Amino acid sequence: MNNTLESENKYCAYANKIRDNIKDLMIMNEEDLLINLAHLVQEAQYDDVITVAKAKELIDCNNIKILNILHYAYFRTGNVAAAIDICNKVLKIDSKNEYALYGAALCYASIGNRDKVNEILNSADFTGEKYIEIDNDIKRIMENIK
Repeated sequence: MNNTLESENKYCAYANKIRDNIKDLMIMNEEDLLINLAHLVQEAQYDDVITVAKAKELIDCNNIKILNILHYAYFRTGNVAAAIDICNKVLKIDSKNEYALYGAALCYASIGNRDKVNEILNSADFTGEKYIEIDNDIKRIMENIK
């Protein structure tokens, strides 16, 4: 019983801290917001990233870095359709954006759309040493697509 009460108290304290953090994020300038959103992603607080993004209407912004963080958060929470929409928004701004291309390929691979993955891979230049991990990730996912 005491262990449960202690766990509940810790959770409530954590929830209050997150709520305060979100309030702080709401009044930040774009540069500070970007840093803090990246930190939330590192802490795997994807729902918080989405909450702030919706409240600040970041989905309609043109900041590619913020949009890339946002599409990753949507992907990690399982909202692949929203992640794809945001990747496409980034790609309309910068058709060669590697992070959005990679994100879109992973999204389409995760839903089994081999044709779309191949289309993206054919349009992107994921060659060279820095792309070995990306290439391996996509190949691993593609192997599971029937």
